[in-house]
Amino acid sequence: MGLAAPQILGEEMNVLMAVPTYENVSTETFGALWRIARVAEENGIAVSEPLFLKGHGVQRARNDIALHALEHGYDKIFTVDSDVIPPDESLLFLSQGETDVVVVPYANRYDGRMGYTTCYLKNENRLMGDNNNILSVEKIQSLPPGRIELNGAGMGCALIDVPLLRRLEYPYFYWTEKMLPNGERCECSEDMYFCRQVVSHGGVIKADTRLFCQHKMSKVI
Repeated sequence: MGLAAPQILGEEMNVLMAVPTYENVSTETFGALWRIARVAEENGIAVSEPLFLKGHGVQRARNDIALHALEHGYDKIFTVDSDVIPPDESLLFLSQGETDVVVVPYANRYDGRMGYTTCYLKNENRLMGDNNNILSVEKIQSLPPGRIELNGAGMGCALIDVPLLRRLEYPYFYWTEKMLPNGERCECSEDMYFCRQVVSHGGVIKADTRLFCQHKMSKVI
Protein backbone atom coordinates (compact mmCIF):
# COMPACT_ATOMS: atom_id res chain seq x y z
CA MET A 1 0.00 0.00 0.00
CA GLY A 2 1.37 3.43 -0.88
CA LEU A 3 1.68 5.84 2.03
CA ALA A 4 0.70 9.47 1.70
CA ALA A 5 3.17 12.01 3.03
CA PRO A 6 2.07 12.98 6.55
CA GLN A 7 1.83 16.42 8.08
CA ILE A 8 3.22 16.75 11.60
CA LEU A 9 1.01 18.81 13.89
CA GLY A 10 2.16 20.85 16.87
CA GLU A 11 5.61 21.60 18.26
CA GLU A 12 8.63 19.31 18.21
CA MET A 13 8.11 16.35 20.52
CA ASN A 14 10.63 14.43 22.58
CA VAL A 15 10.14 10.68 22.18
CA LEU A 16 11.48 7.80 24.26
CA MET A 17 12.13 4.80 21.99
CA ALA A 18 11.96 1.66 24.11
CA VAL A 19 11.89 -2.13 23.78
CA PRO A 20 10.49 -4.23 26.66
CA THR A 21 12.26 -7.56 26.59
CA TYR A 22 12.99 -10.62 28.66
CA GLU A 23 14.27 -12.42 25.55
CA ASN A 24 16.65 -11.63 22.72
CA VAL A 25 15.87 -8.73 20.40
CA SER A 26 15.60 -9.81 16.78
CA THR A 27 18.13 -8.39 14.32
CA GLU A 28 15.23 -7.25 12.12
CA THR A 29 13.81 -5.22 15.02
CA PHE A 30 17.22 -3.59 15.62
CA GLY A 31 17.41 -2.56 11.97
CA ALA A 32 13.84 -1.24 11.97
CA LEU A 33 14.48 0.94 15.03
CA TRP A 34 17.48 2.60 13.37
CA ARG A 35 15.53 3.35 10.19
CA ILE A 36 12.46 4.59 12.10
CA ALA A 37 14.59 7.00 14.17
CA ARG A 38 16.34 8.32 11.06
CA VAL A 39 13.05 9.05 9.26
CA ALA A 40 11.55 10.66 12.37
CA GLU A 41 14.55 12.89 13.06
CA GLU A 42 14.61 14.03 9.44
CA ASN A 43 11.09 15.33 10.12
CA GLY A 44 11.83 17.19 13.34
CA ILE A 45 10.99 14.50 15.91
CA ALA A 46 13.61 14.16 18.66
CA VAL A 47 14.09 10.45 19.41
CA SER A 48 16.13 8.91 22.23
CA GLU A 49 18.60 6.11 21.70
CA PRO A 50 16.72 2.81 22.07
CA LEU A 51 16.16 1.83 25.70
CA PHE A 52 16.13 -1.93 26.24
CA LEU A 53 14.60 -2.94 29.58
CA LYS A 54 14.32 -6.42 30.99
CA GLY A 55 11.89 -7.43 33.69
CA HIS A 56 10.49 -10.42 35.53
CA GLY A 57 7.96 -10.89 32.74
CA VAL A 58 7.27 -8.25 30.16
CA GLN A 59 4.86 -6.36 32.44
CA ARG A 60 7.79 -5.29 34.68
CA ALA A 61 9.71 -4.01 31.65
CA ARG A 62 6.69 -2.07 30.35
CA ASN A 63 6.10 -0.48 33.76
CA ASP A 64 9.78 0.48 34.09
CA ILE A 65 9.67 2.11 30.64
CA ALA A 66 6.65 4.16 31.67
CA LEU A 67 8.34 5.28 34.90
CA HIS A 68 11.51 6.19 33.02
CA ALA A 69 9.53 8.36 30.59
CA LEU A 70 7.78 10.16 33.45
CA GLU A 71 11.00 10.70 35.39
CA HIS A 72 12.94 12.08 32.43
CA GLY A 73 10.25 14.35 31.00
CA TYR A 74 9.50 12.67 27.68
CA ASP A 75 6.39 13.67 25.73
CA LYS A 76 5.74 10.27 24.14
CA ILE A 77 6.81 6.65 24.42
CA PHE A 78 7.37 4.79 21.16
CA THR A 79 7.44 1.16 22.24
CA VAL A 80 8.29 -1.80 20.00
CA ASP A 81 8.32 -5.44 21.07
CA SER A 82 11.50 -7.44 20.52
CA ASP A 83 9.92 -9.63 17.82
CA VAL A 84 7.98 -6.94 15.92
CA ILE A 85 9.33 -5.25 12.77
CA PRO A 86 7.53 -1.95 12.09
CA PRO A 87 7.65 -0.01 8.81
CA ASP A 88 10.22 2.78 8.55
CA GLU A 89 7.50 5.49 8.65
CA SER A 90 5.88 4.17 11.85
CA LEU A 91 6.86 6.89 14.31
CA LEU A 92 6.40 9.59 11.68
CA PHE A 93 2.83 8.50 10.97
CA LEU A 94 1.87 7.74 14.59
CA SER A 95 3.01 11.20 15.68
CA GLN A 96 0.35 12.97 13.62
CA GLY A 97 -2.48 14.54 15.56
CA GLU A 98 -3.44 14.01 19.19
CA THR A 99 -4.35 10.53 20.42
CA ASP A 100 -3.66 9.06 23.86
CA VAL A 101 -2.53 5.72 22.41
CA VAL A 102 -2.10 4.89 18.74
CA VAL A 103 -0.84 1.52 17.49
CA VAL A 104 0.35 -0.12 14.31
CA PRO A 105 -1.52 -3.41 13.70
CA TYR A 106 0.31 -6.73 13.44
CA ALA A 107 -0.67 -10.38 13.23
CA ASN A 108 -1.45 -12.36 16.39
CA ARG A 109 0.90 -15.32 16.82
CA TYR A 110 -1.17 -17.42 19.24
CA ASP A 111 -2.69 -20.74 18.23
CA GLY A 112 -6.38 -20.31 17.50
CA ARG A 113 -5.95 -16.67 16.47
CA MET A 114 -3.89 -17.04 13.33
CA GLY A 115 -5.15 -14.62 10.69
CA TYR A 116 -6.20 -12.10 13.35
CA THR A 117 -4.48 -8.96 14.54
CA THR A 118 -4.18 -7.85 18.16
CA CYS A 119 -6.65 -4.99 17.57
CA TYR A 120 -10.06 -5.05 19.27
CA LEU A 121 -12.65 -2.90 17.51
CA LYS A 122 -14.49 -0.39 19.70
CA ASN A 123 -17.92 -1.84 20.39
CA GLU A 124 -19.83 -0.97 23.53
CA ASN A 125 -21.64 -4.33 23.50
CA ARG A 126 -18.55 -6.53 23.40
CA LEU A 127 -15.66 -7.06 25.78
CA MET A 128 -12.06 -7.42 24.71
CA GLY A 129 -11.36 -11.09 24.14
CA ASP A 130 -14.60 -11.71 22.28
CA ASN A 131 -13.54 -13.00 18.85
CA ASN A 132 -16.40 -11.10 17.24
CA ASN A 133 -14.59 -7.82 17.75
CA ILE A 134 -11.00 -8.89 17.07
CA LEU A 135 -10.06 -7.47 13.68
CA SER A 136 -8.67 -9.94 11.17
CA VAL A 137 -5.57 -9.20 9.11
CA GLU A 138 -7.76 -9.28 6.00
CA LYS A 139 -10.20 -6.76 7.49
CA ILE A 140 -7.43 -4.37 8.57
CA GLN A 141 -5.82 -4.49 5.13
CA SER A 142 -9.17 -3.84 3.43
CA LEU A 143 -9.91 -0.68 5.41
CA PRO A 144 -9.27 2.76 3.88
CA PRO A 145 -6.05 4.43 5.08
CA GLY A 146 -6.65 6.31 8.32
CA ARG A 147 -7.37 5.64 11.97
CA ILE A 148 -10.00 3.56 13.71
CA GLU A 149 -10.95 3.65 17.39
CA LEU A 150 -10.37 0.52 19.46
CA ASN A 151 -11.30 -0.90 22.85
CA GLY A 152 -7.81 -2.33 23.13
CA ALA A 153 -4.73 -3.48 21.27
CA GLY A 154 -1.43 -5.23 21.70
CA MET A 155 1.39 -2.79 22.49
CA GLY A 156 3.87 -4.40 20.10
CA CYS A 157 4.19 -1.12 18.21
CA ALA A 158 2.58 1.86 19.91
CA LEU A 159 2.95 5.57 20.61
CA ILE A 160 1.77 6.43 24.13
CA ASP A 161 1.17 9.95 25.42
CA VAL A 162 3.21 10.31 28.62
CA PRO A 163 0.82 12.80 30.35
CA LEU A 164 -1.85 10.09 30.01
CA LEU A 165 0.08 7.98 32.52
CA ARG A 166 -0.50 10.57 35.24
CA ARG A 167 -4.25 9.90 34.98
CA LEU A 168 -3.84 6.14 35.44
CA GLU A 169 -3.14 3.96 38.46
CA TYR A 170 0.16 2.14 38.93
CA PRO A 171 0.93 -0.53 37.84
CA TYR A 172 0.01 0.58 34.34
CA PHE A 173 0.64 -2.92 32.97
CA TYR A 174 -0.42 -6.00 34.91
CA TRP A 175 -1.06 -9.60 33.89
CA THR A 176 -4.24 -10.90 35.54
CA GLU A 177 -5.67 -14.40 35.62
CA LYS A 178 -8.65 -16.04 37.30
CA MET A 179 -10.51 -19.34 37.17
CA LEU A 180 -14.06 -19.22 35.86
CA PRO A 181 -16.89 -21.28 37.42
CA ASN A 182 -16.76 -23.67 34.45
CA GLY A 183 -13.10 -24.47 35.18
CA GLU A 184 -11.63 -22.41 32.35
CA ARG A 185 -8.88 -19.88 32.96
CA CYS A 186 -9.64 -16.27 32.08
CA GLU A 187 -6.53 -14.22 31.34
CA CYS A 188 -5.99 -10.54 30.67
CA SER A 189 -2.54 -9.74 29.25
CA GLU A 190 -0.60 -6.79 30.61
CA ASP A 191 -1.19 -4.65 27.53
CA MET A 192 -4.95 -5.29 27.57
CA TYR A 193 -5.00 -4.42 31.28
CA PHE A 194 -3.35 -1.12 30.31
CA CYS A 195 -5.95 -0.55 27.59
CA ARG A 196 -8.80 -1.11 30.04
CA GLN A 197 -7.28 1.51 32.33
CA VAL A 198 -6.95 3.96 29.43
CA VAL A 199 -10.57 3.52 28.32
CA SER A 200 -11.97 3.62 31.88
CA HIS A 201 -10.16 6.94 32.47
CA GLY A 202 -11.59 8.49 29.32
CA GLY A 203 -8.57 7.89 27.09
CA VAL A 204 -8.70 7.11 23.38
CA ILE A 205 -6.97 4.20 21.64
CA LYS A 206 -6.66 4.09 17.86
CA ALA A 207 -4.98 2.00 15.18
CA ASP A 208 -3.35 3.51 12.11
CA THR A 209 -4.46 1.40 9.14
CA ARG A 210 -1.90 2.97 6.80
CA LEU A 211 0.74 0.74 8.37
CA PHE A 212 1.20 -2.94 9.23
CA CYS A 213 4.05 -4.56 11.18
CA GLN A 214 5.73 -7.84 10.55
CA HIS A 215 5.64 -10.22 13.53
CA LYS A 216 8.23 -12.95 14.05
CA MET A 217 6.02 -16.01 14.05
CA SER A 218 7.77 -18.26 16.55
CA LYS A 219 5.29 -20.80 17.82
CA VAL A 220 3.47 -19.80 21.00
CA ILE A 221 0.79 -21.99 22.62
